Formats: sequence, structure tokens, C-alpha cells
Amino acid sequence: MPDIEWTFRSAIQLAVVAFAAWILLRTLWEVFDALESRTWPTTSGVIVASKVTEEAGSEGDRMFRAKVAYRFTVARQEILSDRTCFGATGRRKVRARRRGDGFLQSRKPA
Repeated sequence: MPDIEWTFRSAIQLAVVAFAAWILLRTLWEVFDALESRTWPTTSGVIVASKVTEEAGSEGDRMFRAKVAYRFTVARQEILSDRTCFGATGRRKVRARRRGDGFLQSRKPA
């Protein structure tokens, strides 16, 4: 009969190793995306609005956040967006695509 304490310790160690492997794979995926983005098509854009807001941090410290709205054209379609993130934060909203039509969380200009 296996030692219960050893089995529990092994399960904890396996969980820690699995979590570390997940973090490593996610980091490698982010690096791959960042390197791949160098080959994505580019276009010019125009900033249509910008401001800096002040917020209270979790420990009462001051934090500043840039709010930017911009406009650009891809395949003769004008796109207005305020998305300024790339990577894991952005991936939750929209998976980046090579063509640029899904890279930004976009909406048609008013």
C-alpha cells in the first residue's frame, strides 16, 4: 500500500510542475506571436482622440492610463478603434490575425 503522505506530496509536485509548464508554454506562445507580428502588413493611421486618466491602484497608489482612439484603413475599409493592447491581455478579446482584419477590436466609424 503506498504511503499517503508521499502520494499527496507527489500530487502537489506534479501540480506545481504542470503550472510551471503552462506558464512557460504561454510565454513561448507570446514570444512567437511577437516575432510573427514583425511580418504583418502595416498601414498609416490617425489618432482621433487621446487623454490620460488617473486611477487609484490596489494599494492606494496613483496609476495613469492612456485612452487613445485612432482610425486607419485596411482593404479600403475605414476602421475606428481604441484597443491598445497586444498579447495575452488582447488575446482574451480577439485573437490576432495575420491580415489585420481581426487584430483590432474594431467598429465602423460613426
